[in-house]
Formats: sequence, C-alpha cells, structure tokens
Amino acid sequence: MTTPNSLQTQLKNYILSDKVFEAESILKQLGKDAAPVLKELTKSDNAQVRSNVLELAGELSDVESCRLILRLLDDPDSEVRNLAAFQVSKCSHQELIPDIITALEKHKDSHTRGILSLQLGMIGNKAQIAVLRKYSQETEDPELRQQISLALARLGNPDSRAELIQELGDVNLSVRYGALKDCLYVQDNTLAAYFTPALEDLRNVVQISIPGEMPPVYARMCDVAVTTMEALGYKFSFSAETVHVRSHEELDEARKIVSGLPKK
Repeated sequence: MTTPNSLQTQLKNYILSDKVFEAESILKQLGKDAAPVLKELTKSDNAQVRSNVLELAGELSDVESCRLILRLLDDPDSEVRNLAAFQVSKCSHQELIPDIITALEKHKDSHTRGILSLQLGMIGNKAQIAVLRKYSQETEDPELRQQISLALARLGNPDSRAELIQELGDVNLSVRYGALKDCLYVQDNTLAAYFTPALEDLRNVVQISIPGEMPPVYARMCDVAVTTMEALGYKFSFSAETVHVRSHEELDEARKIVSGLPKK
C-alpha cells in the first residue's frame, strides 16, 4: 500500500535526480502533503534542485507553496530568482497579501517590485492603495511607476484610473495600444466608455498573419479595441474572442455599444 510517507520519499528522490515530470505525477497524488518536501529542498545547495522545487510549487499553487515561491525571490542564483519572479503570478490567495507586502519592502529592484506590485493589485483591495502609492513615490523608474499605477487602477485608485483613460485617448499609437492591453489587467469594464478614439483608429497596430506570409495582414487599433471589449464582458452578434480585421458593420456595432455607456 502506498502511503504519504513513501510518496514523499519518491517525490524527494525525483526532485533530487532532476526528474520533474515524474515528480509532478507524485505531486498530484500528494497535494498539500508535498509541502514539507518542497520546503526542505529549498535549502539544497544545488540550484537545479531549487529550480525544480519552484516548478512544482507553481504547479501546486497552494498558500504554502506560494510562500516558498516568495522566499526563493531571495535565492543566491539569478536563474532561480528569475523563475521565482515568473511564478509569483501563481500566488493568487488573499492570505498571501501580508507576504507580498513584506516581499515588496525587501526587494527594491524594479523588476521584482513591479511583478509583486502587479500581483498585489490582482489579489488585494483598497486597503493596499496606500502601500503602493508609497512605492510609486519612491521610484524614478518609469516602467515600475507604470506597473504600480496599473495595480492601483485595478484596486480602484481614481488618479491611476484617470491616467489609463488619458492613455486610451492618446494619439500615440504605442501608448493607445498599450492602454488597451492594460485594460485587460485592470478588468474594469466601465473603461470601455472611453474606447471611442480606439474604435475610430484605423491605423495598423499588430500583424496577425503568419510571419513571412505575403502580403502581411495587420489588425488595426479598432480591431484590437473590439477584442478588448469582448474580454471585458461585452457581447456582440459576432465572435470577437480573437483579433480579426472587422467589417464596417461589426465596428459600428461596437461603437454603438460604447456610445451608450456612461463615463464614470
């Protein structure tokens, strides 16, 4: 009979021997009982072992596994730290809010702090607005400020939301396109009330044909805006899940929806 102890031993051996695929199978059987093994092996002197732990912690994605991910942001090996930063997006439990705030205080490099800020925006609430404002005021890094602003907008900070609205109306192609993508993170469907400039924008913005195919086919800003609306929960008489070059009738349908939305 297979027992949790024997499965934990198997899991440990697979991790140590770099057999991640086999370890994943045992991980699924153990569930939360895998946590003690993962925690123990975060202390391994072998960076590859710690990297394996991270992969498995991301698969498990429970609270304790996510605490291991946050802990390995301190790893001495840069590749392990980078993988830990990538896995932060798996940390979606509200119980982790204090842990993420602690990590924000500890990690002052812009890359890690930006990732943590965005994740706090994902799982936090208005109580964390003051924390993020503090870090925004401390940095001169424009990319980090942008990431924190997005996190604040998702948490309902009116100034950050106003910044995003301004970007949606910006005539600069990359700024407007970036703002549409940022709306997918913020997940505030009332922002669609400000999509008119994008829906009227016929400039090419992203290639949608296969690379090397001639002539290349580009989606326009208006096409991206329609797909963004669909992702925010708006329904059309046509499928808008993927970006296509939209017909005049389809664009008019989207524009009509937006024209009837109140601006908040």
